[in-house]
Amino acid sequence: MAGPSSHFHQTDSALSTTIARVRTEGAESSGDAVVIGDRAGIVEWANAAWSQITGIPLSETIHKPISHFLEVANIEFELVDFVGQHFLEGRSCVIEFPFETNDGQEIQIHLEVQPIRKAPGELDGFMAVARVFSRHETSGSALSLRPTR
Repeated sequence: MAGPSSHFHQTDSALSTTIARVRTEGAESSGDAVVIGDRAGIVEWANAAWSQITGIPLSETIHKPISHFLEVANIEFELVDFVGQHFLEGRSCVIEFPFETNDGQEIQIHLEVQPIRKAPGELDGFMAVARVFSRHETSGSALSLRPTR
């Protein structure tokens, strides 16, 4: 079986440039989950931490719509709508929320989603970075939605 580094669809786009950059910067060995997808929401690349955090194998993630994960994970519509709206507007966002892993453990997730743009500024895709944090690191609420620029 191929390793995580071969789990992406190479295209000549800002996505492939972003994938190459995050791999060079060490995303493959990071403890933070990194997912890169195209404008339509299809996951083009994810690192091994994605599977470690979510419990969803890369084979069930790569070339699948991110909505597949959202349905499996039972992510609240409010979160999906918030992130989706920011993406469509070309803005980054940060959210914190509880997440139940496949083994039933509840963890807290800090998720940053950034749009990826082509040279002329057109949206080409997204990059999402998720990290697990302890409850004492939270902003004080179970759900925090914070837009960023």
